[in-house]
Amino acid sequence: MPSPINPIISGAGFAHDKTTDGEPGSRAMIPSARRIYGDYIASLIAPLLSDAERCSGLRIIRGECISIDQRRYGVAITLADGSCHHGDFAVLATGHEMATCRSGCYVDPWISPADAGVDEDARILILGTGLTMVDYVLSLVLAGHKGPIVALSRRGLLPHAHRSVQPLPIDQADVPFGADMTELLRWLRKLVNDHVAEGDDWRSVVDGIRPFSQQIWQRLSISARHRFLEHARAWWDVHRHRMAPEVENRINAAIASGLLTIMAAKLCVIELGDAGALIRYRRRGANQPSVRSPVRHSGRSSQSPTFAISAWR
Repeated sequence: MPSPINPIISGAGFAHDKTTDGEPGSRAMIPSARRIYGDYIASLIAPLLSDAERCSGLRIIRGECISIDQRRYGVAITLADGSCHHGDFAVLATGHEMATCRSGCYVDPWISPADAGVDEDARILILGTGLTMVDYVLSLVLAGHKGPIVALSRRGLLPHAHRSVQPLPIDQADVPFGADMTELLRWLRKLVNDHVAEGDDWRSVVDGIRPFSQQIWQRLSISARHRFLEHARAWWDVHRHRMAPEVENRINAAIASGLLTIMAAKLCVIELGDAGALIRYRRRGANQPSVRSPVRHSGRSSQSPTFAISAWR
């Protein structure tokens, strides 16, 4: 991401290896660009890649998977080009899908505003209010953007900020593995409430659950997973995936100045035209949709069209 300041990246390895202007990074929580963290992850993967002398390492194959079949010996994965690959297990690690630029009004959030041709006076609609939105707003602010920015998501939730806290030690025997969603959330709320009542921070509880999160998810029923994704994921994400305090201050300043508006609404449709994107949306709790008109502009006008940026988590 082009923004030089991004949500906290924590981790002893990254903190130990990270350098800034030639100075070793500390092991404290470090606000850092996702691009830098991506380079760090790539450096960890590089030694594992197979090469001409070592064919047993990691191979990266680019292609479209069209089927996964379970066999007696494991799994067979067929790609669109007809090739078939075999393994003991198949892991679906799709990550976040890259947005496809469908017109001049759409902007890739991983490209800087200047490189994407976003005028400093353009009206910006960002779909999503998570960390990718935070990154892009900071990029716009640092580029001197002056036009209004609206970030829209169904609940209009912003990520919380990090604080310097230690994870709460949680005994594995106390975690209700296999419980239904209602019981699991009841356990989590009680744990947080009890911890906060003692004068501590809820972040300690969220961070303390992290070692067990994968096992908790794996032991949920399919129906419980669906309920979590539909009703609870957004709330969990803003507590679990947090931004640095410095970033929080900048986002709050952008909101206070009127540059950034966070809107809880459902996107209905984006209608593209020469003047930009006409946005139809329905605010949370409203019955009727609203319209956000694009700015009209001509070839030499100082006004710019509305841009739409997909930044869903």
